[in-house]
Amino acid sequence: TLLMRELLLHRHSLMIPGGVVVIVRSKRGKSAQERIDRLLSHSMFDFLTNLQKASLVRVVEGDVTLLDCGMHDADAKSIRTLNISHVFHCAAAVSFTQTMEDAAVSNITSSLQMRSLTRKLSNKNAKFV
Repeated sequence: TLLMRELLLHRHSLMIPGGVVVIVRSKRGKSAQERIDRLLSHSMFDFLTNLQKASLVRVVEGDVTLLDCGMHDADAKSIRTLNISHVFHCAAAVSFTQTMEDAAVSNITSSLQMRSLTRKLSNKNAKFV
């Protein structure tokens, strides 16, 4: 899933007017912003300046397994008003050691939450992928 996120972010960071919004959870003591900053530091993003990275990639802390994707109310309201055309869901659990319940929350509940978010966007033609 990391490779998919990197490729999607790389492909769409300049192609989408206004850039992209990424919903990321904090993990292992790293904030969502720190995790995306690390991802954007990879050489595949060297074609972007730091200013472009900051202006083209908006990071929102959340957890897509939770209601409203675990975002703060202000972030959820803000995202709903943006002219978002596509919602890509790249979060997944691929561990074979987790319980079926945990796998279902990670892979099914998160997809349902992202679909719900897509339906709440102001752009009623937004596509959920």
